[in-house]
Amino acid sequence: MPSEVGDCIVSEPDLSREMDIGVCDMEVTSLLYQFLVGGIFFTVGVVIPWRAGDYSWQNRGDRRLLLFMLATCVFYLTLQSAWHLYAGGAG
Repeated sequence: MPSEVGDCIVSEPDLSREMDIGVCDMEVTSLLYQFLVGGIFFTVGVVIPWRAGDYSWQNRGDRRLLLFMLATCVFYLTLQSAWHLYAGGAG
């Protein structure tokens, strides 16, 4: 029988599965996976044009764009993390 621990639902071990994890662990794993894959794409998308010389930190407009992109990612990470970690287990 599943039991509740805080906001997490922890299930009894199932011997037919290799690993048994609770709902909260899945939410954290999903969050980490999303930001790992998204972070790789974001980094590649910034580094390739930077190395090609398409934009520079010296140009004020480029610098503002880079800072805006980074700030947007941090803002999204904060809201998405709060949603995954707090609202996800409420149902």
